[in-house]
Amino acid sequence: MIILCTASDDYIEKYKPCINSQINYCKKHDYEYKLISGKKEERNWKRSKIDELINLLDTTTSDVLLIDADCLIKDDCPKLEIFLNDKSIYYANGKSGRLNSGVLYFKNTKNSLEFLNNLKEKLKLKIPRGKGYYVTKEGENGHIIWTKDEYEKLNKNIFQEISKKWNCSSPALKEEAYVLHFTNDLKKEIHKYNASL
Repeated sequence: MIILCTASDDYIEKYKPCINSQINYCKKHDYEYKLISGKKEERNWKRSKIDELINLLDTTTSDVLLIDADCLIKDDCPKLEIFLNDKSIYYANGKSGRLNSGVLYFKNTKNSLEFLNNLKEKLKLKIPRGKGYYVTKEGENGHIIWTKDEYEKLNKNIFQEISKKWNCSSPALKEEAYVLHFTNDLKKEIHKYNASL
């Protein structure tokens, strides 16, 4: 099991408590942790995580949890294996009711790799407007929603929705959550964990 996080150096510094929580979680459960960082201007950090993910699935036999640097794993978070079944890709919906890419679990399967390679092709294109796919201009989240929607229209049933506890950006759910994602309504609460901000 590998937990993968990619982010620019400045972003990692801002969300250092989150990074530390990810490292500690991996030590606790004997998972491998990969943190890929560099200068902000070196690459599109939101999209480069897809390349790193594909590389890990191609070169190892491990499943991979892709997690954003602004996600804090709480001390009582259980092992990832508790939500696994026969599907290949696991996600939680965000505030909008659509998949949020801050926490995504990929089994090391042909289905996962096929999906990710299709996603890479989609990332070369602009998101179609008016279809509910668009999230941000520079990110990958909308392209993932777009690709997933096309898969589901073809009855390719490789996805499993999991509890928002695993990717929580709602203050109302934060106490019972396993992973706090400091985006949307929870964004300002990182100040409680990083006093230097």
